[in-house]
Amino acid sequence: MRELLRGLSVLVLGQLLLVFKSSVLSGWLIDPLDPLAILPMVVFLALSSNVSLARGMILSFMLGYLGDMAQGSPLGLETFLMAFTFIAVRTLGSRLILLRNAIMQSIAVGFTATLAVGAALAMRTIFEPPLPLPLEDESQAVMTMLGAGLATGLIAPLIFELMRRIEALYARREEGGALA
Repeated sequence: MRELLRGLSVLVLGQLLLVFKSSVLSGWLIDPLDPLAILPMVVFLALSSNVSLARGMILSFMLGYLGDMAQGSPLGLETFLMAFTFIAVRTLGSRLILLRNAIMQSIAVGFTATLAVGAALAMRTIFEPPLPLPLEDESQAVMTMLGAGLATGLIAPLIFELMRRIEALYARREEGGALA
């Protein structure tokens, strides 16, 4: 039951971040600086030592699905990218470096977001040929990738802290339940 509540807490946080980004931040965002709100959550899940592969994959898939529904994009692109990002970061990530300080978290998540936006642009170009992307040239695509990476990297430490608090809340409950 605790694992279910922990997972639901993560999904609620993801939904709140998506709503906050689309409602409050939509007027403040500058064109290329559009953060991927749920990507830092997926990176945290991939790098956290107390998150199992199955739990992390299911939560990443569900967060991606929430992202697809919130953006109104074709279902599957964000879902696939978040699940793939979880597997890639889990396979390649270094748990010791990324969870220690905010600067390393920002750099790692920013780099991951840049690659994720690049992958999304490439997949949309491949799978939606009749609908060309609204990018005039390659420099705009690069600016979109770098802007999203920078913005996502800047919000990553805050989201990592929120995720740590969720994990700590349920860890304390498990310890309290074991002692009682």
